Amino acid sequence: MMSRTRTSRRGGIYLLVMVGSATVTTIALVGLSLSAERRQAAQRAVNAQAATQLAHASIEMGIHTIATDPSWRWTYGDGWWFKDHWIGDGRLALAVVDRDGGSITDAPCRPVVLRGVGIQGTSRTMLEVELEPEYVWPDDGLTVAQALGAMCYWSLDSGASPVDSISGFSGSWEGGSPSGSAESVSCSVAARFDGVDDFVEIRQQRALELAQGSIAFWFNQSTGQTQSGLFCKDDSVQGKTGGTGLTLSAGGLTFTMRSGGSQYSINGDVPEQGRWHHVVATFGASGMSLFLDGALQGTDPIAISWASNKAWPVVGVDAHGPAISGTDSRSQFLDGSVAHLSIFDRQLSEGEVLTLMDAQRAPSTMRIVPGSWRRVTE
Repeated sequence: MMSRTRTSRRGGIYLLVMVGSATVTTIALVGLSLSAERRQAAQRAVNAQAATQLAHASIEMGIHTIATDPSWRWTYGDGWWFKDHWIGDGRLALAVVDRDGGSITDAPCRPVVLRGVGIQGTSRTMLEVELEPEYVWPDDGLTVAQALGAMCYWSLDSGASPVDSISGFSGSWEGGSPSGSAESVSCSVAARFDGVDDFVEIRQQRALELAQGSIAFWFNQSTGQTQSGLFCKDDSVQGKTGGTGLTLSAGGLTFTMRSGGSQYSINGDVPEQGRWHHVVATFGASGMSLFLDGALQGTDPIAISWASNKAWPVVGVDAHGPAISGTDSRSQFLDGSVAHLSIFDRQLSEGEVLTLMDAQRAPSTMRIVPGSWRRVTE
């Protein structure tokens, strides 16, 4: 009896020890599990915060690119500007899109949305913000043209009769009203030529029989068109000296003037279609010069004037013919827009060309639309 009792007690004590050990082990394992979960939760919180910071950083990189590259719309275009850009062990990406569903390359004044993505571990955050032009040119470029001594200026901002805001040499739309409107280079509106029969005709004035001069304007040619006339004042059918044309072809921009039976041309670069470009052509005693987007394309020492050129100026078409309206030969109608047409009675210098261009084009600076920062749920 005594032996069995001792054995039973020893077995009970052993069982208690085993149970106690198991309990301690279980408590330890539960503690480790809770600690691991806490660590994982803490890591997830750190990753989420880092992903948000990376998303914000990607947008800041986009804003910096916009501020430093005046041609950012056409350099980078729509969609992803970069993806899987690594910073440490995190990644970021940036997409830029038109706010209203079009293309950021459609016009230089459209608001855009920047979407930044940050990825850290298993955390992913997307933020977005809207940007809009910093300012709009208040008088559509007339002031700077006048300051440089322009004798004529047509904004060409609507289908109404084109009005010369300086000398009153007004013109008219021919071939019907313009087919619509487009956003101008200066964030205003520009009338659109249909590429079929639209053009602008300006009545010839004795004041335009210039010994020297400059023609300046902006144009935007639609994608896919190969040949089109931009500006023409050509009296070549009557054999008059001074016939002038500015045309586009697959070979690029061409500035042509006639002197008697000879033709003199300066060939420029091929402008990218679907975006605005600035053109200045000069003529006179210092010869011919052609500028595209502020860059000198070429010169010719030939001295030609408009002194005997009585042709009616036309815009948006190539027209070679006599001075009488309605009897000239028209071809190569422009599909696109022309804006800020100016005529000067002197030859602009390269510095003045840049001044005119910089003052009339859209602002390259963009600002954040107040209240537009938001987190995107994917």
